[in-house]
Parts: sequence; C-alpha cells; structure tokens
Amino acid sequence: MTRGEAIEIIECGDISNRWGKDGEEVEKMAIKALEQEPGWIPVSERLPDDRKRCLVTFEAEHVDIMYYAQDLYRVDKYDFCDKKDKAGWYDYDSEWGYHSRDDVIAWLPLPGPYKAESEEG
Repeated sequence: MTRGEAIEIIECGDISNRWGKDGEEVEKMAIKALEQEPGWIPVSERLPDDRKRCLVTFEAEHVDIMYYAQDLYRVDKYDFCDKKDKAGWYDYDSEWGYHSRDDVIAWLPLPGPYKAESEEG
C-alpha cells in the first residue's frame, strides 16, 4: 500500500471493496503503512540529528542526499569559513570538496539497509 492510498483510506473512509477486506482491517493496514513510510519533514518544523544523512528537497523542487550539521566548522572549517551560520546542510563532492546549501525546505530520513524477511517453516 502506498502512502497516497493510505491517506485516501483514512480520509475517505471504507474502501474495503477495492482491497477485498473489511473496513477496520483496511484502516489498520493504512495506519501501519503511514507509520512505516514517513512523509517529508519541513525544516521549519524540525531538523535531523547532527551529521545525519537525509534525502532533501530544495526550493527549486530538486531532490538530493545531503548531511545536516549543527556545527559546519566541525565538518571542515576551511571550506565553510565564509558561512555566517554555524549549522547547515552540506555534502562532499570529489570535484568541489565540501559545499553547503541554504535552500533546503524539507527532508526525509534515509531508510535502513535492506533485510530479507526470514522464511517461515
């Protein structure tokens, strides 16, 4: 079940015919899907932990993976010497070195590594 389908189920009520299950069971599936798949978190609402690698979206609707640091000077004081703010989003590029971005508007935590489901009996 996708995030969009889960939101539709919760907002519209019982669509059990499409899923072939009773309404209460479908709603439980929707809630579980939303809990497992977090939505975008606006930077105005909350920031990630220090040096956390995240999927980010920019004002220009571009998506990339970057780190967030509470103190950019601990990352590399030379490449961020012109930054006025100590905290910020950054990444490392082999051609350009460390660079920061000020136009991140929302972020998502990256998922953990894949783990195969164990086969039962």
